[in-house]
Amino acid sequence: MYSSIQSFRIVINSGKITIADPCVFEDTIDKVKLNNVRKGIWEVFFFYDYKRDLVHAIARHERPSILSSKNKKYEIEVYSNQIGFFDTKFYRNDTVAKKMPVENMTRYKNGDLWYCAMTYICNNAPEGAGSCGFGAITDTTQKPHIVLAKKSWLGDFIEFEICIN
Repeated sequence: MYSSIQSFRIVINSGKITIADPCVFEDTIDKVKLNNVRKGIWEVFFFYDYKRDLVHAIARHERPSILSSKNKKYEIEVYSNQIGFFDTKFYRNDTVAKKMPVENMTRYKNGDLWYCAMTYICNNAPEGAGSCGFGAITDTTQKPHIVLAKKSWLGDFIEFEICIN
């Protein structure tokens, strides 16, 4: 049973989504990056156990329609104890992060300012979960996570689940 749930609304305008630990660079394989994602408002739910550990996460388009039976399954690694759902256009985009509060951390590559902003959200939000309009992020454990990608009967992605391995 879940002890608490955090919910957020985000917008996916690019038609692409990235599900990853925000410290993962754009040119690596340790993330899920998908095209053909339904544009619009998405609802994100993070479910926690009594120890306040993430046990499940769901991102679903506000008008999901009928689900198809054609689902895809991915495994991703988490390194910085954070995971989230992001519009790909904004993933590791430092221009977006320039007006956001950030953690004071060393930055080496493009995208590190954005990562510092996502870390600030996790460090300062209830349950370690928050949203920045174009994505939602939460604290989690540093181990593999399973991502299930679900399509509508029209063939576009309308729901994603993160299951803790």
